[in-house]
Amino acid sequence: MTIAGKSKIENKKAPTVPILAASNVTLKFGATTVLDAVSFTIEAGAFVAVIGPNGAGKSCLLRCLDRLHDYSGTVSYDGHDINNMSRRELARVMSYLPQVVETEIQFSVVEFLAMSRYPWRDMVSQPHADDVIRDAMERTDIAKFANRQVSTLSGGERQRVLLTADLVQDADVMLLDEVTTALDPRHQDDISDLLAAPRKTAAKTVVIVTHDINRALDADRIIAMKAGKIVTVATPAEILESRMLDELFERQFHIVTHPGNGKTMVL
Repeated sequence: MTIAGKSKIENKKAPTVPILAASNVTLKFGATTVLDAVSFTIEAGAFVAVIGPNGAGKSCLLRCLDRLHDYSGTVSYDGHDINNMSRRELARVMSYLPQVVETEIQFSVVEFLAMSRYPWRDMVSQPHADDVIRDAMERTDIAKFANRQVSTLSGGERQRVLLTADLVQDADVMLLDEVTTALDPRHQDDISDLLAAPRKTAAKTVVIVTHDINRALDADRIIAMKAGKIVTVATPAEILESRMLDELFERQFHIVTHPGNGKTMVL
């Protein structure tokens, strides 16, 4: 275009479409509003932590993102309304691990993981399922009980199997609700490292709900919620600088430096 007699070439990049977006998502159970006009966008490959006090609507938000609640508003994957996608199409791009799995799983670990390949069974170009399952079991340290029935495992072992199923599903977006709660400290660290790997190598997007504020500080961005509303969406540094954690959880936090690794943490 020409402005004031001078040729000016604009080299603007086309705006990128967020991998995941919520627009005015509202959820009601009877007369109770659980989510109140929640809106945000998440870019591909991001690690996002959702924090907030009990009853903030965090778990319900994840369920809405995977179309497991009847909500008003819009949830989009890569610019497409998820309500226009079949369940199988959605499962190819979005996986969800709930905080609690009530059902007793009466299958062996390897049989259960094979079921997680369901969204891809009619895809000619899919990787060999056995290889995908074997690799995921090794990464989560569960290969040693591949032939055990899932219902015979401890809570922490079962949680690792469920996370492995999410990895085997191989969706672009992983929605994880309190995924490390039942794990011992070593496996908490292992799972945190594991979740970082697919984001770096395959642009996976991870959204976690957590009450562990220090693990939330490892995220790229934090969504802070209270009473069904988003209080803020910010970087960990912005969260700490604003001191908003004190107001969010109605208690005083102390910001310190870890003596071993030098990372900033809260007490």
